Amino acid sequence: MAKVTVGFSCDADKDADVLNWLERQANKSAAIRAAIRTACLQDSITLGDVLQEIGEVKRLLRNGVVLQSETAGSEAATALTPEEEHVQELLDGLGL
Repeated sequence: MAKVTVGFSCDADKDADVLNWLERQANKSAAIRAAIRTACLQDSITLGDVLQEIGEVKRLLRNGVVLQSETAGSEAATALTPEEEHVQELLDGLGL
């Protein structure tokens, strides 16, 4: 198996969080590969994404935002507030 060495640079101030994380890794190469692979998968929906969206919906519902079903009759035809539209978008996005 041929090995390829790849290097990158960090700014000591701006990237201090990255450098601190990397310093704590027992196998830096494996940790970097895992981080890159995780970043590559970010185009797909993860469980973390779903949980974050559910948390946002819960927060909005706790603040009193209520959505009516489209089958609820003429009341459903009324315009949604911006916050209600946001909740609707979050809920619609969960079905992706």
